[in-house]
Parts: sequence; structure tokens; C-alpha cells
Amino acid sequence: MSISISQFRAISLQGEGKLAVTPRNELQTKGTGWGRVVEWVRGKTVDGRESKAVENKQVKEAFISAIKQEYGDVMAERATHELGKHSSLKARTVQAVLKNAEANKTDFFKLHNVRSLEKQVQALVLKHGGLEAIYNMGQTEASLTRTYGVERPAYDPKVVGKFMDEMLSKLPEHKLRDPKYPVSLGDIQQHMGRAVIKNMWQKGEAGFGPEQIKQVLEIKDPRTRVQVGSNLMAIASLASHEVPSSREKITQATIKFFQTVCLNLDQPLAREIAINGASNGLLALDLEGVAEAYEESVGVGSKPADNIKFFCAAEKCYKLRGEEEGGRNVLSSITKSLENFVREQSPIVDNNQPLKHPPDVGKDRERLASIRNNAHKQEMGGENSISGQVGSFIKDLYKQSLEEFGVNLESQTFILYGSGSRDEMFPFSDLEFAVLTDKDSKETDPNLIKALEYFEMRITALGETPMGLEQDIPIREGFCFDPGGNAPSSIRSVGTFVGTAIEVARQIDPKSLIMAEVFSSAKCLIGGKDRCQKYNENVNSIFAEKITPRGPTKGQEYAINNLNDHLQKMEKQGNPITKRDLSNLKSINAKELSRFPVFLASSLCKYHGVSAEVTNTLDRLKVLFDKGVLNEGELKALEAAFNGFGKLRLLAEVHHQGQEHTIYKDQVNEALSLNGKEWQSMLEVLEPLRGIYEKVVQFVGNPSAVFKASS
Repeated sequence: MSISISQFRAISLQGEGKLAVTPRNELQTKGTGWGRVVEWVRGKTVDGRESKAVENKQVKEAFISAIKQEYGDVMAERATHELGKHSSLKARTVQAVLKNAEANKTDFFKLHNVRSLEKQVQALVLKHGGLEAIYNMGQTEASLTRTYGVERPAYDPKVVGKFMDEMLSKLPEHKLRDPKYPVSLGDIQQHMGRAVIKNMWQKGEAGFGPEQIKQVLEIKDPRTRVQVGSNLMAIASLASHEVPSSREKITQATIKFFQTVCLNLDQPLAREIAINGASNGLLALDLEGVAEAYEESVGVGSKPADNIKFFCAAEKCYKLRGEEEGGRNVLSSITKSLENFVREQSPIVDNNQPLKHPPDVGKDRERLASIRNNAHKQEMGGENSISGQVGSFIKDLYKQSLEEFGVNLESQTFILYGSGSRDEMFPFSDLEFAVLTDKDSKETDPNLIKALEYFEMRITALGETPMGLEQDIPIREGFCFDPGGNAPSSIRSVGTFVGTAIEVARQIDPKSLIMAEVFSSAKCLIGGKDRCQKYNENVNSIFAEKITPRGPTKGQEYAINNLNDHLQKMEKQGNPITKRDLSNLKSINAKELSRFPVFLASSLCKYHGVSAEVTNTLDRLKVLFDKGVLNEGELKALEAAFNGFGKLRLLAEVHHQGQEHTIYKDQVNEALSLNGKEWQSMLEVLEPLRGIYEKVVQFVGNPSAVFKASS
């Protein structure tokens, strides 16, 4: 008997009766209630009487089998336990089990497949005689000597024994979701080798000493030597990140390694080794050779914007060494790279004619600095607000990029996501966007793609795009593309950020809380507004769709899940909004507090079907008040919080250059603080939010109880 989950789902929605299977293997409902009355023909005894035990067993077994095929062993075990409480399989029970399965799908898949990986690893370990036997197999491609260029030390069970947890925790999530992902002997050895090297780095020069450095130097092929050196630097940075207590030892060891292995080599290629060390803060940025390493690595990057990153890193290193001339020379190289890209790639520029908008990185940086310097004088909204000025800056850079490549402005629509879509950008907000066209992504104008690459280079040239995810040395993260991956260079691999309004909007998955929030709020910055309007119409349709005929909409389900996720984070972070007693409060995170009215307004709007065209938080709150969702006191409290904590966040970002949002009650060293009167005013804004927070908790538990529209 083979019945799919979709069949069980469809039949269970027809009524509240029991589920039955016909002789033709068709699933139907039986009984009164809202379901159809059908003949129960499966499981008859010889004399024609129904055998309830046989009937119930067959239909329940079919359901468990379908659960196992769709959701895996773990969910099937949980469903079996749940169904064990019931004598027959009822439609409402099926719906409850399926709802639970969908809600926990990712977690259960991950858990199930981690167990599968563990079993495969254990089988391999047993097959090859245990960890020590695998560790001592030194002839494979993944051996320590070949991969890392160091002699294999004696077997240490304390170190090697950790390799399985290390491997399982570091495997990419998409592989964990695949139960058939093979774990090979090579995988085990490679991860084991990394674990051993990490342990050596953590011991500093006592672990990774002169002998290991000598072995690397003895590698004759320059490219292999560079690869080994880069691998070792990468592992050192990983060890330093995971074991902060050993950071000083690791730093000293890597500096010695860099000086010996890198600076004594004539091959410029070998300077690549420095990138992993310097960008992770393991090398002093004013150390001789680090700036040169970044500068000479230009050309190694696979994307034009990567080379701009290397130049910007070199510029900062020169300045840290006090070599202003070196910094100016690199800045000149950045400008030249931008100009050369346009001359080589643009169809409308020849070698002799001047560019329409010659790049001037210095002026771009000055303009951004001016916006920030005057930020404390700006209001929270409007054309002349900080968000309006940042938006105007983006618009000018983007327009110039399109014009240099002969792309008509009206042939596309540049839409902002995130804080940009809400007109709520801060001085150090990241940039999230998409480009809507009349043709799908496969037919995108090549010149538009080149213009987008150039636009990314212009943003990167501002010098605030970090070298990699969560890295801020030597480049501290500032005004840059969202590191999650919708920069122009990644739009092809991460998602469809260039295409028709329908195509881009179709990526919205209400079950993906972060991406759904990003994609569901869009504002036209430049180009035809009709495409943005069409995009918003698609967003409205997606969130208005019913999950089941009598169930909630996707927007309502998303709102409850999103609010629940935020509530858990607030509780975990110790957000003062969650606390009843604020007498001992000594500091606040202005950014976290400013987010409360933002995510609440966004979620409630989706729950109550407010159009996606309403993007600004204050506008959303006003619509919710007009619909009777919020009362007047709640509206005023949330507006005060949005404006008050928004200004405090602005103050913190300007003071700390975007790196810190903590504000203290009293003066703490060089930290930002509020005096007694200012602190009291802040508490008066914070106080009413706690009551609203408790109401949100009630709403998540029972959506029909509170935040209910009057009509």
C-alpha cells in the first residue's frame, strides 16, 4: 500500500471524520462531521463484518510509511508515538501531525542525517581498524604531509578523538539535509589532519615551531608551497577564533611563520599566504610585507571587486605603518582599476575618449563622511534625513554605473530591500537590493550585468567592505553590500536578484523568516515604478494565499512564526523590554531596542493583510491603528520608541563608526553614556513597551485574543 503525504493532506482537509482506504488503494474520509460518507470496504472479515483493528492498522501504517518517506525516520518515530494515543486515524489528527512535521522539517532532517553520518563514520572507523589505524595511513592524498607540509606527529587520542564532532559540526547544512551524502576515508583523514594542526597552532611556537616551518620551506614547487602556507594560515585563524585563550600564542607563532616562509621568498605569488593571516588579525597590520602582500595579490581574485578589496586592505595597512604616500599610491591604483574596467568592458567607451563620469574615490568617500558627520542633525524620516541622503548617494553611483555602460535607466527598476525599502537607513546600514527587468534572468542584458559589477566596485572602493564573512581586519565593515550574498558578483549563484517582478518575487518563502522579510519589503529607487508595483502585487498574493481552505494565510503563519522567533531572541539576549524590573539596568543596546517597533509593525501588517506597498514603519503603525489593531496608547508608545531609540542608535553609530550600539547609564571609559536626566527620559520611552511585549506573547499563543482588527 503506497499513499503519498499529499493524498493524506488533501483527504484530511475534506472533513473531521476517520480516514479509510478503498480496495483500489484510494484514501477517503468516513463518518459524519464535514467529511463525505463513504463505504468502508477495506478490512472486511469472512462473514462481512468490519474488523476495526485491521482497518485502523492498515490506514495508520500507510500514514507512517508516507511520513517516513517524506520526513525521515525521526519524524516517523514521533508520528508513531503521537498516533499511538488514538484508536483510529482521524482527519484532525492527520492535520496536527502534518503541521508539526512541517514546522520541524529542517530540524528533524538535520538531526536524522547527522545520525546517518555518525553511523557511516563509525562503520568506516570499524572497517579500517579504528582511529589510530586511519590516522597512521599516510599514503593517501589527504594525508597531513601532503596537505599541510608538516611531518605527522605521534598519534594522540585526545586530539584525534575529536575529529568526528569537528567534521559533523562543520559540514555544510545542505549536505546534512541529504541522507545519502557519503563520508569517505579521505574526508575523515582531511578533517582529522585539520584537527591535529589546530592543536599544534594552539600550543603556539611550542607546537608549530622551527621544524614545521623548515618542512614548509623544503617544498620545492612555489605554487604548492603557497597552497600549503595558505592552508596553515587558514587553520591558524580558525583555531584563534575558536580558542580565544590561545590567540596570543597563535599570533606569535603565525608572525614567525609569515616572516620566515613569506618574506624570505622571491616569488610574489607566495605573498598570498599573508592574506589569510592578515585578514583574520593574526598578523600585525603594520608588519613589513603585509601591505605589499595585499597589493601584490591583486589579480588573484576571481571577481573585479575582490581586487578592489585587496587594494583597500593594502591602503589601510600602509596608513597603519604611517606610510601616507603608500596609501595615496594605492588609492590612485583603485581609481585606475575602476577606469580600466569601464574602458575594457563598456560597449560605448573607446580608449581615447573620456568617461562620462570619471571615478573619484576620494570624493565618494568625502560625500559619505559628510552625510555621517551631519547625521546627528537629521530627522528620522524624509528626503533630507540620513536615510534620504544615503539613498541619494546610492542612486547617483548606480545611475553613473548604468550610463557608463549605455544602459537605459527606464529599461530596469532598482529596488531597495531592508532598511532602504522602509526609508530607515542608518549611517552604517548595509545595502540590499534587486533589479527588475522586462526579461527573465536568463535573458538579462550583458551590459546591465557589467554595469552592476562596476557598481559593486564603486561601493567596494569606499573601503568598508570586509575581506570575508564576519571579518573586520584590516577592513572594518561599514557601508557595503549585505554579506549574506546579494552583491552584484553573487546574484547569479545566491538567488535571482535580477529578473522580472514575478520571477524575483517568486523566491519569497514565508517559512524562511529572514529571506521572506527581506523580499517582502521593496521600494523603487530609480527606474520604472510600474515594475515595483507589480512586484508588490505579487508579494500581496503570496502572503494572502491560504495554507488550507479553512486555515490561516501564509502571511498570518509567517507573522506568528516571525514574532515567536524575535521573542525568543529578545529573551535570550536579555533585552530590557522583556524585564519587569529595570532598577538595575546599567546599559542598553540601542540597535536592538529600535528594532522592536519595526519587526512588530512588519509582522502585524502581514497578519492583517496590509499591502506590501506600505513599507515605512511609522506608516505601518498608522495603518494598524486605523484598522483597530493598535489602540491610541500603543500607537504613541511605538512611535515614541521608533523615534527615540532610532535617535539613540544614530548617536551610537556615529560615535562608534558603526561598530558598537551599547549606551551606558554612567560614563565608562570612552564609552557612550547618558546623564541622569537623559537616562530617565529613555526609561520613560522603554516602560510602555513591556506591556506591549506581554501582549505580543499572548498574541503568539492565541492570535484571536489580541491585536485583532475591528473590521
